[in-house]
Amino acid sequence: LALGSVATSQVGPVVPPSGVNSGTIGIYGGLYTTGGATAITITTAGTYYQWASTTVGSSSNMTVSAATDDITANIAGTYHLAVACSFTATANATVTMRAFKEGVGMTNCDATRKISSGGDVGAFGITCLVPSVAVNDSFTLHFTSTSNADTVTPTECNMNTIYVGS
Repeated sequence: LALGSVATSQVGPVVPPSGVNSGTIGIYGGLYTTGGATAITITTAGTYYQWASTTVGSSSNMTVSAATDDITANIAGTYHLAVACSFTATANATVTMRAFKEGVGMTNCDATRKISSGGDVGAFGITCLVPSVAVNDSFTLHFTSTSNADTVTPTECNMNTIYVGS
């Protein structure tokens, strides 16, 4: 293209995946927590414990459950998963947050943060693409630390999934 010219192209209509009403816009789901009411006790270092006591956020064409603290895909494909979380933890704890798909931790979907001796409020985030998601696969969020008996309390936390294609 020459400087100052405008690129044009014709793009066909966006066709939703099979099983999605053509009038539907968006395939997404979210969970969140505020106020940090529920602490997670890490009884065994390196073992992941699920985030609990979530609240259902916005969703469309996904099943979001506060009872099981998960987001379930109703459409097969690739999803973008994003998590932002602030938390408190035992002083000097090194905490890792990891997203799971169908009970299996995804090593491309995690973050680690060390809390100082003063017991700061820490924060971290995750963003990743998750390919090969099947219908009824669920996403959950888990925490661990490098020491036994550490406590992690997600204070303000949200997890969102968005369908990006087949």
